[in-house]
Amino acid sequence: MSILTSEDSVVVPMAASGAISEIPQTPGVYAYYVSFLSRRSLGLFQGKSASTQAIASAKVILSKKFKRYLALRKERVYGGWVRDSTRHSHLAPFFSVELEEHFSEAPLEALLSMEDERFLSALDLLESTFILQSPVYVGITQGQTLRERCIQHKADFESDVNGKGFGSRLKKLGFDWSDLIYVASPSCAFGAELKEVEKAIHVLVNPILSLR
Repeated sequence: MSILTSEDSVVVPMAASGAISEIPQTPGVYAYYVSFLSRRSLGLFQGKSASTQAIASAKVILSKKFKRYLALRKERVYGGWVRDSTRHSHLAPFFSVELEEHFSEAPLEALLSMEDERFLSALDLLESTFILQSPVYVGITQGQTLRERCIQHKADFESDVNGKGFGSRLKKLGFDWSDLIYVASPSCAFGAELKEVEKAIHVLVNPILSLR
């Protein structure tokens, strides 16, 4: 089982057998990363030679998941009003605007066009750098342990796709629970400091699926 720990944190791939049992039963701050850039997520297996057909299938899965992730980024829609700030308000017309992010698919196309061995090497490198990506969700536990909160999110994922919780939103976007990597920093704190830490992290990394 690929469980990584340090003095202050725990990193648990949700695809690992018995993963949830490795999560501390204390309060703390936690985050989820989407890690679809791995052999396992694309139907390939470490230590085994991959056939040309298996790699072609993996590229199809990668393309779908990569585009889903970009679609997740595009869920953010920015709206507001603009006007000519050089004129008084009664003279300056107002315009409503709505913006959404757009991304180049050139990096994905470059990966998909690689010959098989280069593709696998690139995939292994991408998997090893997941921690350089931004988490899709950051939260805290108050009144629950980190393990209890993870179980709640997983139950949410496995139940109603139309729910408003993190798990339901993730499922609606077409990701698997096994695509997640869980990272947590246990804490002995139960008070307001946890909430302020959560807000600070939200400002720093702006996780896509955190709503408040």
